[in-house]
Amino acid sequence: SQGGGKMVAPEMVYIRGEEMTTYCMDLILDKWIYPHVDTSKWEFFDLSCKSRDETDDKVLHDAVKAGKRIGSIFKEPTVTPTAEQRKSMSLKKA
Repeated sequence: SQGGGKMVAPEMVYIRGEEMTTYCMDLILDKWIYPHVDTSKWEFFDLSCKSRDETDDKVLHDAVKAGKRIGSIFKEPTVTPTAEQRKSMSLKKA
């Protein structure tokens, strides 16, 4: 952009992932994206194991629906928890 304004990013679905990936992406977003790019048209969804469990996967279905509507998705890595991880995270789904 010229004149010091931010570049306006097109609509996009941004899918948040698990702890370390989210931590790393927050560093990237805070240092290189947010200062230069207007992301106000982005829709954010938290698809961490905890969020999917707490919403009975509604957040997953909402993210997919938004992705179909917008046609653009950025997805941080997510995990499918093992039985041991489900137990250690106190997830409802067995």
